[in-house]
Amino acid sequence: GETIRALVVGKDFNEFFRVTRVGLDRGSRDVRPNMPVVSPDGVVGVTLHVSGDEADVQLAVDASFVVDVEDERTKARGYVRGTGDASRHLCKVEAIDSRDLVEIGDLLVTSGKGERFPHGIPVARITKVNKRELGRAQEVEAAPTVDFTRLDSVLIIVTQPTKGEASDPTAKKEKR
Repeated sequence: GETIRALVVGKDFNEFFRVTRVGLDRGSRDVRPNMPVVSPDGVVGVTLHVSGDEADVQLAVDASFVVDVEDERTKARGYVRGTGDASRHLCKVEAIDSRDLVEIGDLLVTSGKGERFPHGIPVARITKVNKRELGRAQEVEAAPTVDFTRLDSVLIIVTQPTKGEASDPTAKKEKR
């Protein structure tokens, strides 16, 4: 899909909201709220507000951010939700069934469901798994693949890839 490059120009982290302000590479005409924002390391979040040549980005570690994911190894599905913990960047993984096999170190990638993020973009690595009895979701924690403290530039996905295109927005398309 088509992307717009943006540089991080400010950060606002508190216990209620995690936002980064980015300066857009070109005017905001093509950028709207709720567009996916990624970096080479994975999912950063989604655009919130756009004004002039700047946009606010809700980070993936914000408590109100949710993305549908799958375990890259086992294809187990769930939802990553930021914890909003002001002292560290962390995510909860919700709705992973107790029968699904997930392990510490597994990579969670976007599932492509919901059509917000393309399939296969890294989101987080599992850091803790608390198995529960059958019929209940496991308690799973994960660390985001993006280091938000070192984030300096991002890509905003303005059009989704078409069928057959690489789902990695950072990959270059080969022209014939």
